[in-house]
Amino acid sequence: MIHRHPLFLSRLGLVLATALMTAIVVTPARAEKVNCNNEFRSGKLYFDQKIFEKALAKFAVAVEHCPDKGEFHARYALALCEMGQKYVGQLETAEEAERDTLLSKGLGFFEKAGRELDAALQTKAGKKKKLKKFVKQNRGHYWVHYYNEGLELFEEGDYKQADLNFRIARLINPEDIRSYGQEAITLIRLDDIPGAKALVDSGLVRDPENERLLGIQTSITRDTARNLANSADSDNDPAKVVEALALYDKLVEATPDDPNLIFERGLAALTGAGVVPKEDQAALYERAIADFRAAADLVPADGENRDFHVNCLFNIVQAYSLSGNVEKGLTAGREYTCIAPMDPAGWQFMAGFLIDNDEQTGAVSALMMSKSLAGNEVPVAVATDSATKDAKAALASNGKPDNVFTYQEASSGNQIQTWIWSKAHKAVSFILGDESGQVTWCDQ
Repeated sequence: MIHRHPLFLSRLGLVLATALMTAIVVTPARAEKVNCNNEFRSGKLYFDQKIFEKALAKFAVAVEHCPDKGEFHARYALALCEMGQKYVGQLETAEEAERDTLLSKGLGFFEKAGRELDAALQTKAGKKKKLKKFVKQNRGHYWVHYYNEGLELFEEGDYKQADLNFRIARLINPEDIRSYGQEAITLIRLDDIPGAKALVDSGLVRDPENERLLGIQTSITRDTARNLANSADSDNDPAKVVEALALYDKLVEATPDDPNLIFERGLAALTGAGVVPKEDQAALYERAIADFRAAADLVPADGENRDFHVNCLFNIVQAYSLSGNVEKGLTAGREYTCIAPMDPAGWQFMAGFLIDNDEQTGAVSALMMSKSLAGNEVPVAVATDSATKDAKAALASNGKPDNVFTYQEASSGNQIQTWIWSKAHKAVSFILGDESGQVTWCDQ
């Protein structure tokens, strides 16, 4: 038999007790394992009860710990949309100081919702028909709500609120290009051209051939070119002339048969010539003339577009006048008065060209024609019944005129009366029955 010393036994017990205590103390604490399915089911219950804050929290936990579950992402996205809707819905009644915060939070929820819907489709379940349909239907539900409401607000002229709706729709579904186009148009109405341009560019990254976005892009470029040309004139800024014409060149290159676009480029060159240094003016006048001629050639003088053709020819005359090209100006002036003989401005230009060409008699006649047409029309019968001298002889040889115009000469006080025979392409001016000038047109 072995006998143990009492002290040895007590020491052994102490050692064992200490070891046991040490083992208990150093055992690591284990975190409670998250049950994703329980969190998800709780989230659904809260969502059905419209307690969206708690639903959001539960879905967030489920997604964080089980990111491979497609339905978790999809349901999380719905809760995010509801939270976004809650914050945005408070904007109308909120204090001014609170609005930026509410807007930022609301848009943040919608942006994350869009990402979560995309994430759902990236999972294994997202490849299956059931989840695809769920995502499509619910994404469409929120997208349609905001997009259609945006259209209504746009029609009502509430462009700021419409823009917010289109922006939310775009966040929910970044791949639906309709939101980009409609929001861009809304931003144009809000005079945010840079914002509209950036939005269109972003949409075209997703759909480079989208006709609507390409059309808006062209419209923005055209408006920008037009505004640059106008401000170049008012600001006397040659750099803006160059920039405007460069944009017009790009537009014309894309649509070379658009007469209105070519006409606009001609106007930009014509007005820009008065802004650039003198040595650069001649080239711009020539550019303007070439564009007006090209535009006129694209639109016949007859029919409903006659006025457009006539305006092209008028601007050609004006460009030659401003450039001081008398010889070509006379040719262009005759072409213009042939097609628009009743326009006093055409005869005024002709008077100027004739003066510069030392044809004083012709210049006086053209000037009287211009002033008469700008004066008052009188009944033909009143003029012919009181006709004397040369006027009476003209009546006998030419018959009754088609129109009679009159004005009072400022320097002499004389009453000038101009008789016009349209079919004969002829007009004669009289002072107290004496012929004082005569003009013809169309090579008559």
